[in-house]
Amino acid sequence: MTWSLAVDLGTSNTVAAVQQGTSAPVALFFTGGATALPSMVYLTPGSVYVGDAAAEHADEEPVAFHPSPKRELTGAVSAAEAESLVPVLAALFREVYRTATGLYGPEEPESVVLTHPEALSHLAQDILRTAAVTAGIPGATVALVPEPVAAAAYYCRGTDVPDRLLVIDIGGGTSDVALLEFSASGRPQLRAAAGDNGVGGRSFDHRMMMDIAGCLDGGVPESDTVIELGRSAAIRTIRAAREQLSVATVVDVELKDMGETLTYTRDHLVDVTSAELERIVTLVTRLLGSPDGDTGLPAVLTGGISLMPAVQNRIAALTQLRPVEAPHTAVALGALLVDQGAPATMGGSGGIGTGGTGDSADAGVRLRPGNPRRTMTIVGALLLVVLFVGGGLFLQGRGDSSTEENGTASGGGEVSADADDFDPSPVVPVRVAEDSPVLNGSVPGWLTCSALAKDVFDEMAGADNPHAVSPSNSVPGEIMKCSLNGSRLLGVGDITLTTRPPERFDAFQKYRSGNASMKLSTPLAEYPQWYRLTEEKTIGVNENSFVYIDGYGWLIISVSKQEDIDDRVADQIIRILTPLLGIVDH
Repeated sequence: MTWSLAVDLGTSNTVAAVQQGTSAPVALFFTGGATALPSMVYLTPGSVYVGDAAAEHADEEPVAFHPSPKRELTGAVSAAEAESLVPVLAALFREVYRTATGLYGPEEPESVVLTHPEALSHLAQDILRTAAVTAGIPGATVALVPEPVAAAAYYCRGTDVPDRLLVIDIGGGTSDVALLEFSASGRPQLRAAAGDNGVGGRSFDHRMMMDIAGCLDGGVPESDTVIELGRSAAIRTIRAAREQLSVATVVDVELKDMGETLTYTRDHLVDVTSAELERIVTLVTRLLGSPDGDTGLPAVLTGGISLMPAVQNRIAALTQLRPVEAPHTAVALGALLVDQGAPATMGGSGGIGTGGTGDSADAGVRLRPGNPRRTMTIVGALLLVVLFVGGGLFLQGRGDSSTEENGTASGGGEVSADADDFDPSPVVPVRVAEDSPVLNGSVPGWLTCSALAKDVFDEMAGADNPHAVSPSNSVPGEIMKCSLNGSRLLGVGDITLTTRPPERFDAFQKYRSGNASMKLSTPLAEYPQWYRLTEEKTIGVNENSFVYIDGYGWLIISVSKQEDIDDRVADQIIRILTPLLGIVDH
């Protein structure tokens, strides 16, 4: 019997579905009877592990561990970086394909459908295709379908197709809303889309984690408690409790490693995560252009958070919400139904990651608070530089990827700061006022260091110094670096301010990977929002002091000269910056 396969590559988990002949699609079961394969890969020249097995080997060679290849693909800032993910993605696809052919083969599937974010660029889609072929899937059988289209197909199966449908997908780290219209033949067309990269399952978990930390510490969370709760075992326990509260009204949260057990109620969870829920509601109302929503508009919810009664109740008050079905598998199941109808292709154009904006004139506008899917074009080896002679401010945006160690910043290109399920734990995020100088007014959703760097320079060198001038208008990169190079004036070595999107702070990612040479601390008791990573190297020490701006990314102070570290220059800069940031809560 002929059969088809669909693969929904998720940030946290990968789900697949199979359809035999004309029968209804069913979810694919992996080892142990699970319908989800953790989207983790451990890949070295001599070994490859997928799923939970990958996590078990992560400590052996942290750089070989990929906890979320999808996030890496959507966050890639160059074609080379995206192409390097082919073998990683192929490992995931190979495991899914091997499992499916083992159960439904030995004949090859008639078609293999891969789902992808609505705004994924053509280049990134090509990476998915190439990875599938590398995994042993015949290229002629591979087709791609946008995730909201697949979800719409699943929820509209066997029913009268509506004129319009709102798809609300609350994933592990992001939330996306898509408005689709259906043609007379039933083919869906994307009319508008919006997304928030700062809210999803992980942000709900983070709110719950911080609340538990406060309970354990008698009110104000202490950094040691937050760090302990940020460990993977504790996070899994907290996530499981949050999921249980979708069906139960009370659960016990047993933190075995800490020897603590807390009783948690559903009502309390709703209170703790109310800010996250409001962000989802705002996403919907902004897209619909009305604070009251559209109560006549059919809507569907997908993703694990969609099971929360509070989420369902709020969306039902704004739309004509359909019953939530198969929230984890709806996209994979629907992808096979879409394949039958050959829907119009939607997706980003050019570039990499999620930088594309769609091909059709009626693709609609993407509104993405937090870290938007954004586009910038590289022209050859264009380097945008504003240099202030005699010291002062050095601003640069580049089209290549870099790290804190080499002192250059990356930006430009078709880039995306799509954080997906990025979790800043054990760092506590802060929110800033809308007029904060760290927010880039010309590029919504981006951070900027230019105004702050000037203020620091003015304060340290003197506002009347002729070199302390304002930067002229320039096109900033996704990662912006502002170097305080006036060493003769400031009496310090190389000090830089850098802003980075959530998932692209290299030093923090190395720390999260378990690099033993890095220490995390909170340097100033009066400013607990700031954290410090000190990396002891064979020669010298790197010190990064940073604050995480909720929904946007990182503001980092980097110091590399030992005498400046000894003189606590970063502490001086923190005291200058903090009042300027306009922090509204912590």
